[in-house]
Amino acid sequence: MPPILVTPTPITPASTSYSLSSAGSIQASGVGGTVSGSWMVERQSLDIAYSRVPSVQLISEDITLSSTTATHSVTQSHVLCQVYASYSKKHEYGTYASSGWVQTQKFSIEPASGDYLGNTYGTISGTMLGPAGHIVTTQPWYSRRTWDPAIDTESTTASSMYSFVVTQNLYTTSTSQIAQGSYLNDFKSVCLAADFPGTFLFNWSPQTSTQWDYYLPGGYHTGQETEAKVLQYIDRMGLKVSNLDLYQLSPYSTLPDAGIPEYSIGRHDYT
Repeated sequence: MPPILVTPTPITPASTSYSLSSAGSIQASGVGGTVSGSWMVERQSLDIAYSRVPSVQLISEDITLSSTTATHSVTQSHVLCQVYASYSKKHEYGTYASSGWVQTQKFSIEPASGDYLGNTYGTISGTMLGPAGHIVTTQPWYSRRTWDPAIDTESTTASSMYSFVVTQNLYTTSTSQIAQGSYLNDFKSVCLAADFPGTFLFNWSPQTSTQWDYYLPGGYHTGQETEAKVLQYIDRMGLKVSNLDLYQLSPYSTLPDAGIPEYSIGRHDYT
């Protein structure tokens, strides 16, 4: 049975300690309740399509003249993802009730009930990612103040990036990169390297290299997840965006160099 989308979960932690900034704050009030002018308006957004994948190792093997058996175990799981991030600073004109406004960035999780093969791993509830799904910005970060021509310059950046890279040649990073999209859900390409005993790959099979984000030990079940780990994962992906620590779409570099330096996780709000 294919996985289904679980009811989206707005991120509203029980603990308020995860708040990084206050939402909807007025920087200054306007005279008479309306202010017209020339404004500097910044916006940022982040959406993540993710899939949890396993790492395995060969435990035992038995070979006879008539049969063979091999036993593997899952040693850990981690998350691969495609990230879409955007940032803009624009020069706008308009009339508002205040001379400044800041609106923080909020998220919602849209988990799937199972992995791409239809396997399930326990009940999905509260703030957890499950085996696959999406994290979406439900309220983009927004900041408005008076435009200052001495320091302000318009800019718009939007990029689709990955937390992993897929290569054909296992022994050099100079090889051409393979498009990552079809490998977001491919356990064989990521679970055991081609040069390890018991691998499922051939020497020239495409292989996924990852950074082991949101690592969980052993075989995965939903009881391993915690609210804190999920929020740390979102911030970690946002930090990778600002640090240019993600991979571009094929056929670009096989080194992590993609991101948006203007993006800031200090604008995330989990209240």
